[in-house]
Amino acid sequence: MDLTPDQEAESRRIAALLHSLVKFSGRSMRSIEEELGVGSSSLAKVLKGGIQLQYGHILKILEVLQVTPAQFFQVAYSSRVRASKLVEQWRRYEEMDAAKDDTTETTVRRILRQVFAELSVEKDPER
Repeated sequence: MDLTPDQEAESRRIAALLHSLVKFSGRSMRSIEEELGVGSSSLAKVLKGGIQLQYGHILKILEVLQVTPAQFFQVAYSSRVRASKLVEQWRRYEEMDAAKDDTTETTVRRILRQVFAELSVEKDPER
């Protein structure tokens, strides 16, 4: 199926947001690929556009990261929280050290829960 230029641009934007989420998770690409049951560098190819991103890819990656599609797409399409702002937050948190008594994964999951909880209580003025 051929995509229009606008659809291709949107697909790249979603892939970039998903790539940032993967980075923000603190997990290696390889560990995620193993859990997905795909070959080495397959995930990077999907996220960087070497393989056309499909909705099924998104669902599988989100499942491994324990983020619901509703949470992901709320961030991607929220009129109150721009994806670029969230991407910057993910990058900032990716660089932070784990809390002394907390693992990186636990810290990341706690932060994601807080971010998504805040988003879920906001009302979209366009609805």
